Amino acid sequence: MIQHYLKIAWRNLWKYKTQSAICIVGLAVGFVCFALSALWIHYETTYDSSYEGADRMYLVYKKDILSKSGYSIGLPYPVSTWLKRDMPDVEATCAFSWGAKGIRKTHLKSGTEPSAGAVLIPDKVRTEILMEYLDSTHIPFLWQLVLCNSVCATLDYASGDIAAKADSSSVRRMTALKNSISEMITHPVLKQTLEDVYYQYGKKQAYQLPPCEGTDVFRKLTEPYQGKILLVDFWSISCAPCRLAIEKHADLRAKYRNHKDVQFIFITSEGESPEQPYKEYVEKHLKGEAVYRIPSSDYQRLRELFSFNGIPRYVLIGRNGEVLSDDYRNLYSVQVLEKDLKALGVDVDSVNEIKP
Repeated sequence: MIQHYLKIAWRNLWKYKTQSAICIVGLAVGFVCFALSALWIHYETTYDSSYEGADRMYLVYKKDILSKSGYSIGLPYPVSTWLKRDMPDVEATCAFSWGAKGIRKTHLKSGTEPSAGAVLIPDKVRTEILMEYLDSTHIPFLWQLVLCNSVCATLDYASGDIAAKADSSSVRRMTALKNSISEMITHPVLKQTLEDVYYQYGKKQAYQLPPCEGTDVFRKLTEPYQGKILLVDFWSISCAPCRLAIEKHADLRAKYRNHKDVQFIFITSEGESPEQPYKEYVEKHLKGEAVYRIPSSDYQRLRELFSFNGIPRYVLIGRNGEVLSDDYRNLYSVQVLEKDLKALGVDVDSVNEIKP
């Protein structure tokens, strides 16, 4: 019986050759399309299932009007750091770059910061791509200039970052950054420029006062305020800018008066601030403040200690007595001062608001 059915089927196929061919080919194509679709769907839904927590992984995009798709995955490298630092719902981030030899990636897990090597990844990748494109082992002068300018800008910004000054690891990262880029730069002028900028960066870092007479004088004055962040103002009665700053920012000082973590200190000399005018001025504008009028010889030692001649001169001292800045220009810049104090762990919200 089965043999009979097969003969009938074969005769029909042979009789209607064109129609049979179309049906068979169509059925084959349909099966192939279905199989490929099933494989594609399976891949798209399971390609990252081998990773733990794959259902919580996301790829960050940004809008891009220049792209045909309307979006781009090309983001600034620090975005991964910002996401981890400022968004509490983000458990971990991973930044990656497509280079000439594959993917360079850096994992930023909870409680970690990018190393200098991680920060350098984009520059190194771009340099490798450029070298392969030019088919050369010599980095062009203009690209060396770009690298040098990038590091100089980073060092210049870091030199004014109060929070970074209080963190010794920041200096190590900047040093590693400078050394790594310096290896790529061969032009002597650019190399020397990089060294000069790094030298200036090093001079602006936090340091401990050296053992000398000036340090003894300063320690004696600040001994009652150990453990506090000290905002020191070197001034005199004869200095008009000094008096203007003191009188204009009385509300700012009142905001931090008796604060457990912050102390304003005013230091002048007997030679530059005669006794009677000094007493009258302090009674009117600095009553209740930490004000010191010291002998001219001691004041000169402090000038040498903090390397200044002109006044007003503002100095920022850390909790452990380290000099965070011997030329702190934000003492009376309310917003910047508050930002720096927050970075140093001061609870600025626990003080009274400044009167309008």
